[in-house]
Amino acid sequence: MAAVSEMVQRRSGSIFRTVSAHPVGISVAILIISSCTQAIPLENFYPFGNETFDAQLPPNDDGFDGPVNLPAPLFPFYDELYESIFVNNNGLLSFLEGVSQYTPDKFPLPDRKLIAPFWADVDTLGTGVVWYRSTTEAALLEKFMTEPQIQDGFTPSYLFIATWDHVGYFDSNVNKTNTFQCVLATDGLTSYAVFLYADGEIQWTTGDASGGIDGLNGTEGHAGFNAGDGVNFALLPESDSPEIISVDTTSNVKVPGVWVFQIDSEEVVVEGVCNSIDLQPKAYINPRSGPQQGGTAVIVTGPCFEESYKIICTFGGREVEGIYISEQQALCISPQLPSFGRLTFKLTLQNATGIVFEGETILFSLQPGTGNIAVDVDASNIDASNLILTPNETFTVTWAADQLIPSGLDASIDSSFLAVSILLYKYNQS
Repeated sequence: MAAVSEMVQRRSGSIFRTVSAHPVGISVAILIISSCTQAIPLENFYPFGNETFDAQLPPNDDGFDGPVNLPAPLFPFYDELYESIFVNNNGLLSFLEGVSQYTPDKFPLPDRKLIAPFWADVDTLGTGVVWYRSTTEAALLEKFMTEPQIQDGFTPSYLFIATWDHVGYFDSNVNKTNTFQCVLATDGLTSYAVFLYADGEIQWTTGDASGGIDGLNGTEGHAGFNAGDGVNFALLPESDSPEIISVDTTSNVKVPGVWVFQIDSEEVVVEGVCNSIDLQPKAYINPRSGPQQGGTAVIVTGPCFEESYKIICTFGGREVEGIYISEQQALCISPQLPSFGRLTFKLTLQNATGIVFEGETILFSLQPGTGNIAVDVDASNIDASNLILTPNETFTVTWAADQLIPSGLDASIDSSFLAVSILLYKYNQS
């Protein structure tokens, strides 16, 4: 197992912890945001239980259900696709196999593909129920699209909702219970996980067999993701520590008790901070997909940017120059590329002396289809339904410049920095 190191810094009331595996592991940056906002009440969970016809695990200790078939399309997780999932009593979901292990091991773990909202020794023989279901209910899909940090335009095909409802801990203890929920969503290319922890409903961290006394101390619960390759993983900063009992009061999206992650590729996207290029940090992009003909505004985070840097984004071998937005963000517009599917993205930063940062490649998905910018064609002197031109005929293409400002950026930004390409295709018929 790779060695694990931690760096903890305090910045203006927030705690920033980086967890990395050496020598080749991925570094995942997570921002814990303290807030006076009220934590999420149980009634704000996605509906669950008998009223929504959920399946449930029978009362058990260390059991699981599965494989549970997922609706189409396949679910992307750490660059692999899955058609089924396991629901484990001990506070986690898994792919390929169920998990009966009750004391969590430190991530990264080989051969275990895990989504763990709270991996600990859950025992429902005394109290509590584990519920789960898939749903395509339109109101719930729309609710998910409004969750913080979900990229504009993402439309989930379905949700998979698993809820640990007032569950006790081993050995059949009922004096303290935990209530939390994991909601998965995908459109076949992008996938998200939302962890929800009910206000005041995380009361224990450890089962008796994991060294716990009255539900505390010992080997505390883990929360995060494990790719199963022994290298790639992400952990909530409270994981494997007494602070995990306060996970309902912290967040990475400024809503206490709510944690949102994009989990389809090898890095978990959590924005809000930057790292010195001297640390050779991981670069992140959002969104990770766009139309084949280009024009997608891709926000790049990870390293700290300087205005003097030349920012180069390479999409599948084609370079485009990026735009400095802030110390935490840069913007690149995806170019038109000859085919669709998955390709590599790489970030390069240069100053006057040369390259100062060259990030590892990230997968970017190209979708066939059209872009989102409305285009008007002025061709009053020709048949606009066919757009057949003869020599000396002309037409004009116009667009609204303000539509080129990517969602989420300051509307005062000058749109002139966004490149517009006009491509003409010639077709001769004899």
